[in-house]
Amino acid sequence: MGSYFRKVSFSSAWNIVRNLSPNFELHSIIWFPHHSPKMAYCLLRAMNDRLLTISRLESYSIIDQDMCVLCYNEPETIHHLFFPCSYSCYIWSLCKLKLGPSPTVASLHEEALNIKDKFSKKNKCYILARLVLGGAVWLY
Repeated sequence: MGSYFRKVSFSSAWNIVRNLSPNFELHSIIWFPHHSPKMAYCLLRAMNDRLLTISRLESYSIIDQDMCVLCYNEPETIHHLFFPCSYSCYIWSLCKLKLGPSPTVASLHEEALNIKDKFSKKNKCYILARLVLGGAVWLY
């Protein structure tokens, strides 16, 4: 009768109850020891299109206009804020000077994938590239 019942521990109960999800493929780009938690959280929100841009605030009827405050040419969306905006293009070009040339990217997710593929994990440039990505997102 003793073999019929198995021992239950807190960890085995937790493993039964918790909801397992697949690992986020870019977790090493966002979360690492040299990164500020606030910057990492902001980068995660930006990659998941959850930043409160002016267009998002306008869709919630919080503000009336949705023009980009950096260039005043187009509505401020996540995509416009980080790539097509003339101010953003200038900032990205400055940030990438030390990291070497890289192809033009269309999203933060692609930029993070480029960093993950381009640099080896033991390299100091890898740490610098991750800090530049997080800092550039935090800047906006």
